[in-house]
Amino acid sequence: MGAVRSRARKAVGSGAARQELLEVAGSLFDRKGYRGTSIRDIARTTDTSISNIYHYFGSKEGLWKEIQNNTVREIPGQLRAAIAGEGDPALQFKRLLGVHLKLADKFRRESRIFFINADRLDASRDARQREIQREVLAVYLEVLGRMQKRGYLESRRLKIVAFNVLGVINWMLRWYRPDGELSAEEVRKEIIGFVARGVGVPD
Repeated sequence: MGAVRSRARKAVGSGAARQELLEVAGSLFDRKGYRGTSIRDIARTTDTSISNIYHYFGSKEGLWKEIQNNTVREIPGQLRAAIAGEGDPALQFKRLLGVHLKLADKFRRESRIFFINADRLDASRDARQREIQREVLAVYLEVLGRMQKRGYLESRRLKIVAFNVLGVINWMLRWYRPDGELSAEEVRKEIIGFVARGVGVPD
């Protein structure tokens, strides 16, 4: 019992232990979903006490929010920055795709959790996640609207175009492996070209 207390005190004072909890929780959420992962699972995997998790994050939801805030929460703002200012909307669209793909690669695991496996969430977490998804969608609709005004798009159904574009990005999160034969840069270049041609952006 004394050893457990000693280990708990050591973990509470260690920033590395806190980061390990976030890392392990993210891995488990990715693999098992939010509802399928318990505080006990996280504690057992990190060989720490449940009380340490409550000390750092207050609850499993606190862990969830911390992961979200440190990763995918920043995606909408960076996407908005990619299309800010004046200029050719076709170039803005390509820049938007490049930024989005880089962020998806940077936060690959977290993006899978929040954008692909969101159906595993309960109602309250699902609502917060959908808010981020709506923000991302709004950025794409904005730049697609600019492109439509310039005559780049034939389709008048911008939401369908946007959902198709986002579907390609989300599908990449499922199949791309960094240790495979294709580099992240090669994948980004191919996807940007494919999507741009699909919506009518000239090379």
